[in-house]
This record gives sequence, C-alpha cells and structure tokens, in this order.
Amino acid sequence: MTTVKIERNVKGRCIGYNILGHVAEPILCSAISAITQTAAISLTEVLNHKIKINSADGFLKVTFIQFPTKNSELVIDCMLAGLRTIEKQYQGVLYIVDKRKSEEDAE
Repeated sequence: MTTVKIERNVKGRCIGYNILGHVAEPILCSAISAITQTAAISLTEVLNHKIKINSADGFLKVTFIQFPTKNSELVIDCMLAGLRTIEKQYQGVLYIVDKRKSEEDAE
C-alpha cells in the first residue's frame, strides 16, 4: 500500500506532501509516481515556486520553502483529484491522509 500525506498550515493551505510505500501492481505505482512528481515539477517549473524535494525508492517528500499561493493550491488539488481516482478505483492500494478532506467529510 502507498500512503500520501498532505501537510497543511493553519489556514488549510498545503505546505508539503509525502508519499511512502510501493504498490504490487507496477502500473499503479507508476501512475502514483507520475501524478505526484508532475505536481512537484509543475510547482517548480511552471509556477517557479520554491520547494525542497527528498526522494528515494518508495519515498517522495515535497516541502514548500515559499508560502503557498492560490496557484500552488490548484496544482495540489489537481494532484489530489488524480490520486483520489486511483484510491476509489483500486481500494486498498492507496491511502490519502488530508486533514482538509476529512474535515469536509465530517460536515
């Protein structure tokens, strides 16, 4: 199983995310990697947002150095939309931890 954890500041804006674990199906593992890495590339190359990236086999951590913006939130929301599709279609493969998501679900 792969776990994606979204880190948020007190205003609910994403200040980083990390991904840990592997999925037995290589195509799903590749899809998760592509989505999360594309978000990191979009933050740096499209938005010129300053982030720190740590990665290893089965691990990716993205930490915002710069304060999050509306545009960086849009990139994160797009990443989450793709990941939630995988989470719904392939239950037990991906688990997303997002405080904002669980607060919205509780309302």
